[in-house]
Amino acid sequence: AKLMQLVAHNANGHRKMREDQAMELIVATVQDFYSRNRKGAEFDEVLQLTQQVNSRVQRLVKLTRRAHAAREKGPIMELDAFTRQLDAYLEDVYQEHEDHIALIKK
Repeated sequence: AKLMQLVAHNANGHRKMREDQAMELIVATVQDFYSRNRKGAEFDEVLQLTQQVNSRVQRLVKLTRRAHAAREKGPIMELDAFTRQLDAYLEDVYQEHEDHIALIKK
C-alpha cells in the first residue's frame, strides 16, 4: 500500500516513481532484508570462525605432540648422569673434609 502511495501518475496516465522515492524504497528494502537476515549471518560467521579456530588448535596439538615425541632425550640423560657424578664427588669431598677435621682434632 505504501508503495502505491509513493507512485504518482504522470501526464500520460502511467505510474512513475520519482528518484528520491525510488532511493527511499531501495534503502528501506535493503534495511528490511538486513534486519531479517542479520542474525543468521552473524551465527554463520561465528560458526565459520569457530571451525577455523578449532582446525588451527588441532594442528597445534599435532605439532606439539610430534615435537614432544621427537624431543631428543640425550641432553637430559647426560645432565642426569652429570648430576649423579657431581653428587658422588661432593660426598667424597665432604667425607675428606670430615676426615681432615678429625685428624686436626687429634
